[in-house]
Amino acid sequence: MEASAASEGPRMAPAGAAELVALFDGDCGLCTATLRFIEARDDSGRIECGDLRNPSTAERFPSFTAEAVRAQLHAVDSGGTLYVGIDAVRECGRRLPRYRLVAWVLGVPGIRFVAQRVYMLIAKNRLLLNPFLPATTPACEGDNCAVDWDALEKGQL
Repeated sequence: MEASAASEGPRMAPAGAAELVALFDGDCGLCTATLRFIEARDDSGRIECGDLRNPSTAERFPSFTAEAVRAQLHAVDSGGTLYVGIDAVRECGRRLPRYRLVAWVLGVPGIRFVAQRVYMLIAKNRLLLNPFLPATTPACEGDNCAVDWDALEKGQL
């Protein structure tokens, strides 16, 4: 998917000094492990990671459907541009000094095409990895992660 302009409504952008907010499904062990990997390498605080199970994060980004956030990583930059799937991964990589070359390679047209298909294959089967990867994030445990996905989809949060 290509990056798209932000829609009208609440400003959905990173908080503080972050340049990008990466939104993920905290029920997914692979997603959680990926965001932990990013956080461990983001010494400058350029990327804010948001688990959409957290009600305050879900309220802050109301235009995402539960199905969409569970299917692919979403990222929003400070200008409000939305990136989805491999494009979100690339945007995270662009902000991590040691991963800029990888991000660039993932943007090469033929490679991007294949990378997006591989990403989608993995994303569709990611929950199979949950027995091997912990899905709970320290910042989002118990009632703090009790998002009513039906209410979120209906705009009732």
